Amino acid sequence: MDKISFKIYYATVLSFGSVVLIASALSLSMVPVWKLIGYIGLAILIESLTIEIEANRYISLGFAIGLAGMIIFDPVYAGLMTFLGALFHVEFENGKYLHLFNTSLLKRLFNSCADASVALLSGALYHYCLNNSIGWTVSGINIIGVIAAILTYITLNITLFSLLFAFVLDTPILKVLRQNLWLFSKFLGIAPIGILMAVTQMQLGFFIVLLFLGPLLLARFTFVQYLKMKDVYIKTINSFTKAIDAKDKYTVGHSERVADYSVKLAKRMKFGDKKIDDLRTSALLHDIGKIGILDAILNKPGKLTEEEYNEIKKHPEIGASIINEIYFLKNASEVIRHHHESYDGTGYPDGLKGDEIPLEAAIITVVDAYDAMTSDRSYRKALTHDQAMKNLVDASGRQFNPRVVDAFIELMSKVTVDEVRENVG
Repeated sequence: MDKISFKIYYATVLSFGSVVLIASALSLSMVPVWKLIGYIGLAILIESLTIEIEANRYISLGFAIGLAGMIIFDPVYAGLMTFLGALFHVEFENGKYLHLFNTSLLKRLFNSCADASVALLSGALYHYCLNNSIGWTVSGINIIGVIAAILTYITLNITLFSLLFAFVLDTPILKVLRQNLWLFSKFLGIAPIGILMAVTQMQLGFFIVLLFLGPLLLARFTFVQYLKMKDVYIKTINSFTKAIDAKDKYTVGHSERVADYSVKLAKRMKFGDKKIDDLRTSALLHDIGKIGILDAILNKPGKLTEEEYNEIKKHPEIGASIINEIYFLKNASEVIRHHHESYDGTGYPDGLKGDEIPLEAAIITVVDAYDAMTSDRSYRKALTHDQAMKNLVDASGRQFNPRVVDAFIELMSKVTVDEVRENVG
């Protein structure tokens, strides 16, 4: 996207924000200033409690305060409230507090103006519905108006900031929008808090609204603890993966590649998000049982004897046993145990066949075999992509689940081996 378009976009957002500031300054005498100041203080506080839920993905309850402001105040004051909340909020990042006076002023102004513009337009839509008696009103809240305001706010907010990222990263806007769609559900989940705050304000007053701070701070504390536990969980998985790589020098990066392929394949097969996350964990840890196998067998430069091969075949059971002892990894245990089962029942350790084999395990079976075939091993050189794909097709219905093989063929027509290897380093 060209620089001129970016400058026009940037200037437009800043102009809308300026309109909010000017309009609110000209009509301050028409609003209870103490109430507005109270909500501005709340907005700054809540915006300062932003949580990073994933790398570069943040969530705050600022929308709850903003929505309450849209319902309670004239649209320009709702805009002013969100503007100041975004401008003066404080962040804690990498051991340092970041605020207005030690961060980019232009960046803060843009974010503040964008938030203010969205709040102004969404609030105006709400009050239009309220003043024209569109729909019905419950506890002083116009239902149609609040639904329209919520959807407008979410749509405009995601679109505005997606445009910014599209310009900055020089990425197609539709791609950025798809990446940011996760925000929609987060905003919807926060909206009821804002509505409840507005109802409380209108019926009981501002000081009762302050009582919301307790549950909000408790909810934030609980969520932060959950994220810390999740971080421990991820670090545990990474440690296990490194242990596998250190054990078998011929399979360094294998677990990450199997996980990457498996996730892509699961998405193609329409798995839900939770199942995909669990599958990724299982794929990363599918060979964890190899830490119980002698190095001399794993790294033997040549073909294994029958006795040695029987030892290798124990690794799914060993892995499942290890993982089953870790509470937050238990979901992966069954998949790890069965990732060497064959569709015709000739696999190990339990001789399961057909649909008796968990689909997640069947996915790892195909992906594991493909990556093994296209990698150098102590006893042979890597096969080509075409040779490996032919072997998968030939063994479909015997060793491999035909449905999984078909989906993998479709996937590999769009994803190259080099791409996956590059992604996992």
